[in-house]
Amino acid sequence: MKKVLIIYSSRIPSVDIVCNMLHHFYHVKKIDVVEMQIINCRKKHIEWADVIVAIRPFEISAYGIIKAAKNAGREIIVYLDDDLLHLPHIYSSKLRKMFTLLSYKRNCEYLIEILGLCDVLWGSGEVLTDHYGKYVKKGRCVNTDVTVDISRRKSASVRGGNVNILYTGSSNHYAQLNSFIIPAINKLVSKYENIILTCVGFRTEKIEKCNAELKCYPWFDSYDDYYAFILGQSFDIGVAPIEQTDFYRCKYYNKFVEYSLLGTVGIYTNDFPYKSIVIDKENGIMVDNTVEAWASGIEYAINHEQECYNMVIKAQECCEQRFNTANLMGAIEEKLPELFLLQEKEKCTKVRFWPHFVINYARKYANKFVKYYEKVRS
Repeated sequence: MKKVLIIYSSRIPSVDIVCNMLHHFYHVKKIDVVEMQIINCRKKHIEWADVIVAIRPFEISAYGIIKAAKNAGREIIVYLDDDLLHLPHIYSSKLRKMFTLLSYKRNCEYLIEILGLCDVLWGSGEVLTDHYGKYVKKGRCVNTDVTVDISRRKSASVRGGNVNILYTGSSNHYAQLNSFIIPAINKLVSKYENIILTCVGFRTEKIEKCNAELKCYPWFDSYDDYYAFILGQSFDIGVAPIEQTDFYRCKYYNKFVEYSLLGTVGIYTNDFPYKSIVIDKENGIMVDNTVEAWASGIEYAINHEQECYNMVIKAQECCEQRFNTANLMGAIEEKLPELFLLQEKEKCTKVRFWPHFVINYARKYANKFVKYYEKVRS
């Protein structure tokens, strides 16, 4: 049985999803899996492993682990779901900005070095792997769907007395919220006074004045907690505006999957990644990035309840056909044989690895300090 070591900087939602998928293979006894934060990885863990799966490796310590593993004959799979080399410089605080920019340029260099060492770049979409393939010197690029467990879902919602609109995002999504969604709702609220906008992952003080009822909730550190929360609510419309830049085109269409599983019709920016899966007026609504277009899309959803119900049914059928466990796992087995086929033992040599203790712990406590600072400020 192949021994798979999964490493990551922190267990953010996208890391949760990948780890859960790989643990599925552990439960059916196809691979042995150990996962850990990069800061906790030691020589013995690399020695144990046959293959390293590095999720979003973007720091010197990740580079150290991967270089040591590669030199010792281990196979390296890098998973990316974001254009990390072109992150938008939008931060939740000045302190976070300062700490991030101190290491950002060097971290980009480490990522490029890591990609040059990897056997496989595993991506969530062709736009991303097309951009990053040039850095993969001797390996190959593959794409598979990586999604949440679609068994946890709700039936298509039947609207009550209010129109409940959901938008989930993070600190780099305020621009889209304030540029398109809030102005669009403000145009409609005099005509539709029963609109309620719920924002998850946002702080009220950073949102422009909304004339409709507004509910804000902070971001959840755990994806399971986040998903349980939104699954326990009732929403009629989900909005997913994105900036039309290469960074956002490299993203995965998680919002389509989430909104579909919530039994909610989604309205999406008419661009990638959503153009890869959404068919306008069939399994969702596509709009241009203008206030008028977003207002028109929301108004269409308000006034065409039956059509939206049918779109949700189609969207859920799409999820069931494409993202069921058998299909997801089958694609990984087919495209990532490195996870399952044992390598000849003589190819593996002694591991030489020394953790970056000072850098690791400096980074750990800097992150704790920034989180505490932001919590106090909020």
